[in-house]
Amino acid sequence: MKKFGVASVCSGIEAVSDGLKKCSKCLVTKTLAEFHSQPSGKMGRHSYCSECACSIQRSVRNTKPRPYSTEQKRRWHIRSRYKASVEQIEALYVQQGGKCGICKKPLRRYHIDHDHRTKIIRGLLCHRCNVRIGGWEDQGFREAALRWIERGLS
Repeated sequence: MKKFGVASVCSGIEAVSDGLKKCSKCLVTKTLAEFHSQPSGKMGRHSYCSECACSIQRSVRNTKPRPYSTEQKRRWHIRSRYKASVEQIEALYVQQGGKCGICKKPLRRYHIDHDHRTKIIRGLLCHRCNVRIGGWEDQGFREAALRWIERGLS
């Protein structure tokens, strides 16, 4: 309510001057630091305090069904990244006898090894071999690694 063009105490201006804001969910007045930033919101902050916003997100996350199953995500990942089907990868696994293409140890989990330039799949590797071969594709790294090894041998 305004009297003579001056804002009354009920307008909330006193809260702004103190760096405080009232949460529209729990109705508790809190410091601006207790609100997530939101450029389009009043005072550049979200209307709910961080605690209320997190509790809302938690309840939505727990009640809302997942749009994709783990298997659907796996199929999408293989198809989009490697332009292959899950069946092709499983056939490659069988072809390799369930073993790493380099060290020949049994594969518990596998990595799809591919040429980063041509995107052609070379085979399936264990994590250890996949990490090791990653550096060897880069000639500069390969030369630096060989210099490093030779330095230690002399």
